[in-house]
Amino acid sequence: MPLNNKVSRVKTFTIQRREEKSCTLRKGLRIYHCTDEKGDARKIAAIISYGFRGKIKSIKPVYEREALILQMFKNMDDGESVTINFETNTARKAISSNERHIYQDAYDEAVLISSINNFSTTISFYLKIFVFSIVSFLVVYAFMNIDTMINELQKNH
Repeated sequence: MPLNNKVSRVKTFTIQRREEKSCTLRKGLRIYHCTDEKGDARKIAAIISYGFRGKIKSIKPVYEREALILQMFKNMDDGESVTINFETNTARKAISSNERHIYQDAYDEAVLISSINNFSTTISFYLKIFVFSIVSFLVVYAFMNIDTMINELQKNH
């Protein structure tokens, strides 16, 4: 008589609390303290990259197998639960694929948001450099004109 040792691939996670630790100005660590459907405590860790002005640029799982869970957690609050069916083709693909490690729609959304954030950060940076250059030019120009006016006043007296 064969034993049915099939492990359930449907998991429920509840976020108990989250914790963030800054490692450097550009990198940090976010830890989700959660429980699974059995009530067992778990920690899901992610590496955070900060961009301009300390805004989160990207969040990557420490363990690639937890990418799908992390993707679900990003829009959840403490005390909320999510049930993930790892048996579906999408989830199985999500677990085994290095490039597309989360649901396709969520992946596309994350890539789009990341691209927009990177683009706006880059534009903001270059715009600030441009404004700084213009202001610097105007200050130097003003000092040159003041020097010329002072020299002419001294010649006339």
